[in-house]
Amino acid sequence: MAPSESKPSIETRLDGLHESLKFVGGQQRNILSALSMILDTLRAQGKMLQQLTTLAREEPASSPLMQSLDDLTTAITSMDGNLQGMAVQLEGLPKAISAELAESREAAAPAGG
Repeated sequence: MAPSESKPSIETRLDGLHESLKFVGGQQRNILSALSMILDTLRAQGKMLQQLTTLAREEPASSPLMQSLDDLTTAITSMDGNLQGMAVQLEGLPKAISAELAESREAAAPAGG
């Protein structure tokens, strides 16, 4: 097969990938929006837990409630950090995919330009 015959096929495939990337970008925005809402909720819950913990510490004797509140606060803080990490990775995904597509397009281009 001559190089000129394979070029339209490669261009067509790359254009299809570009359209898929647009779709994935839209889905990514939806995921990031949902993650943002989850993070806001976790932060609000964390603040409430801190207030409850402060009130529980004012009690004269330690109780299982205090330990439960501390454990729950730690879990929510950890989850918040994990979700933030996921959001950072998702934000970089389109750029990484675009770079791969550009590299593929360059590799598919004829040597003469």
